Amino acid sequence: MLREELKGELTLMQGLAKMTYLPAKYFCELAGIPHFRFKGRMQEGCDADICVFDPDTVTDNATYKIGEGMLPTTGMPYVLVSGVPVVMDSVVQKVSLVQGKSTGRRSGLLDYSVQSAYANSFFSHWA
Repeated sequence: MLREELKGELTLMQGLAKMTYLPAKYFCELAGIPHFRFKGRMQEGCDADICVFDPDTVTDNATYKIGEGMLPTTGMPYVLVSGVPVVMDSVVQKVSLVQGKSTGRRSGLLDYSVQSAYANSFFSHWA
C-alpha cells in the first residue's frame, strides 16, 4: 500500500486506512464481529498495535530466497504489539506475545494452547 502511495495513487492516510481502519470496519459492520470496532485506529479505549515508520525509508527486505524470508523491515524503528515493544531502535526484540503479555520465548513461536482457544471461540461464531 505504501508503494501505491509513493506512486501518487493514494495519499499516505488513504493507504494507512486501507491497511488498518477499513478492514476493521468491514469485520465489525459487514461480517458482524463486534470486537473489531475497537481495532484499526489509535483512539482512547481502542486496542492498537503501533508501528512508527519513516515513509521515505520503509523497506520490506524479506525475499523468497532461502534464508531471506524472515529479514526484518527497515525504516520502522519502533513497533509495539499489545503495548509490548517488539522493535526498539530498529532492533527486533526477542519476545513472543500471548494475550498481551510477553512469554519470554523467542519471537515467531506459536503458543498452540492459545491458538486453539482463540480458534474455538472465533469459529464458534459461525457454528
